[in-house]
Amino acid sequence: MGIYQDALCRRAGRQARRAGGVPLKNYALARMKSRLHKTGTVDTYEVHLRNHIMPVFGDHGLAAIGPTMVQQWIKDLQSVKGLAPRTIETIYVIFASIMRGAVRDGYIRETPCVDIRLPEISKTIVRLLTPVQVPALADVMPQRYALLVLLGAGAGLRQGEAFGLALDRIGAAGMITIDRQVVVVDRCPVLAPPSSPPRFAGPVAVAAAAVAEALVITIAVLGALVLLGGTAFVAYRLRHGTGKRWQPGPGLLLITNRLGSPVQRNSFGFCWREAVKEAKLPEGTRFHDLRH
Repeated sequence: MGIYQDALCRRAGRQARRAGGVPLKNYALARMKSRLHKTGTVDTYEVHLRNHIMPVFGDHGLAAIGPTMVQQWIKDLQSVKGLAPRTIETIYVIFASIMRGAVRDGYIRETPCVDIRLPEISKTIVRLLTPVQVPALADVMPQRYALLVLLGAGAGLRQGEAFGLALDRIGAAGMITIDRQVVVVDRCPVLAPPSSPPRFAGPVAVAAAAVAEALVITIAVLGALVLLGGTAFVAYRLRHGTGKRWQPGPGLLLITNRLGSPVQRNSFGFCWREAVKEAKLPEGTRFHDLRH
């Protein structure tokens, strides 16, 4: 019986070594196809695989990848590529999940992602904007994005959720249904479910009276528009009597780019940074800082 068990162990060892010779790129791509991910997550995984994982490990057999090689790769991501610690952590999490899957599927006996040190991530500084700073920022934003600032501060929407907000998501009482966001897939912005479960938000949950007033006016007008079935051009006031001509984007999106298409975070980033400068806010102020 002992001889038989030894033979089985040797056979299992040979199979594991042969399986370990499978290139990482072959296994990683097959694994990606079998996983259930949200649309935006798939795009993120594919970008990091293509740009940071495959160029280093793609042609290596799974069994040939060791902890020292992984640690050197992490170091190069920081010192050579200059990636931020949080980005490196995201890339490493993807790589480590691939290697854990390879262990589970019997391609290798153990993962090389053991005792790997990652760059230290500095704690995020949250600078909550004051009731004076919020309308000041809305004033200097391009008109098409002014409402975005008010929605972030007044209703607590995340950036992607605000980009995905449409007329049919605003109720008669001014309540907002948050059940989708704009994500980028294959370099194109598309609507997808939000990262958190769908929820509702009230438009006036903010301390700043000026912002609350602007939101009440805006949401009330848009809510009435939904009830009346109106489309095409609508005049509405953002604040202090400032008006603009507004046209819903695809799917009646409230916020679009200058071409009337869904907004990408990267393209919006430039406008945000310029507005932060003009409003004399601290450098590095983020959209998240609007959310009280």
